[in-house]
Amino acid sequence: MKRLVIKILEKGLAVLPAPWALKLGALHRKLARHLPPGIRAEIGYYEGIVVSVDTTYPIEREMVSGAYNPPAIKIMESLLQKGDVVVDVGANVGAIALVASVLVADEGKVVAVEPGRFALERMQATLAKNRIRNIQPVKCGIGDHACTMFWSMDRNYPGNASLSDAAGDEEIPVRTLDSLVEELGLKVDFLKIDVEGMELPVLKGARETLRRSRPVILFETLKEWRELKGNAYFIELENLLLENGYVLYTASPPH
Repeated sequence: MKRLVIKILEKGLAVLPAPWALKLGALHRKLARHLPPGIRAEIGYYEGIVVSVDTTYPIEREMVSGAYNPPAIKIMESLLQKGDVVVDVGANVGAIALVASVLVADEGKVVAVEPGRFALERMQATLAKNRIRNIQPVKCGIGDHACTMFWSMDRNYPGNASLSDAAGDEEIPVRTLDSLVEELGLKVDFLKIDVEGMELPVLKGARETLRRSRPVILFETLKEWRELKGNAYFIELENLLLENGYVLYTASPPH
């Protein structure tokens, strides 16, 4: 029944004129998720930030609703303060970095790390359009040692991508978070990680940052990655955080 409802919804949105479909998508992210691909428009995102979206890409499609990943945004709204320093590892087109930019204000700083040229260029266009100066885009991968990897877009989820040692769409330099933080002279208050199964290497390469800065960490891991990596991978990840004095919670919007 659920699949049938979704199909009917998608067909209905597909036959509507694009402006009407976008207005419906703006009402709720569950509607936005089912917008047809190929609609290009300028929309008002978080706190009136103007973003050029293409509904071919699921992340940009959800941004039409004005709030990508509401649970994460609620957590950020409750924790971030003006003047904070945020590092967004796996920033993509900047859906979370843009929110952080507003919350830390001009006194703060957001370092948006994104390896893929496609997403980085779309994020930079948004920064230029809105004259946002407290986000610093950085083009590289983050791991547990310096190396070269390959960025490949997910054909089933356009706009999403992953890094691997195998050949891919784009060759990417990879460095540790510790080296980047040291180079930029940062004391990190908040660390967001969304790296498609590379959470453990990112944290392994951030031991000094965790020890010195003690940032709040918000990271996403999907069921498919847990199944692919196995329990041992996530036990090691959990132990690394526990050894550094962290307590793990399942993220949910504060009441």
